[in-house]
Amino acid sequence: MARRAETPRIVQSGQRIWSSRKEVNASCTPDRMVAEDHDARPYPCAMNIADFSEHIVVRLAHTDAAGVIFYPKLFEIEQELFERWLELGGFSVRAMLDGRLKPTPIVHCDADYLRPVRTGDRLTARLMGVEIGRSGYTFVWNFLLDGEVALRAKVKRVAIDLEAGASTELPEAFRAWLEQTQSRTNRIG
Repeated sequence: MARRAETPRIVQSGQRIWSSRKEVNASCTPDRMVAEDHDARPYPCAMNIADFSEHIVVRLAHTDAAGVIFYPKLFEIEQELFERWLELGGFSVRAMLDGRLKPTPIVHCDADYLRPVRTGDRLTARLMGVEIGRSGYTFVWNFLLDGEVALRAKVKRVAIDLEAGASTELPEAFRAWLEQTQSRTNRIG
């Protein structure tokens, strides 16, 4: 019986990204369905793996009483984008919660609101850069409205050892996915 790796192995082949458990199509469209690594329920795949971008419609639930995007909702959207990025690499939040992958909670986040974003606006979210450290990594996301940056979110996550309660080195396969992502975006920091 073949030994199952603790985390997926990532290799690139042409325009497709392969993990040890599933294939992820580089030309992902909303009508295609991709099953999460450890869940039976599929979700509509929306993130473009070529440039880590996704189209988002700002909903009423994302805004305050004035109809402008509410500060914490930007980070809720970022978390959803992060989870889809994980899944493109063959990882999942479920694996982090189940202890099969070191969890990487947020340790710092900030945002810039460069122009008003209102209910009904259509944004393009794009992962612009990645910084990778020994135990952590930072993502910078731009949210474009009519082709101009309207919002920017910078989020740092750190791998932790739950038993020790301290930071720990990023798992090798996870670091490889981060490095592959960084090679297709920008290096920050």
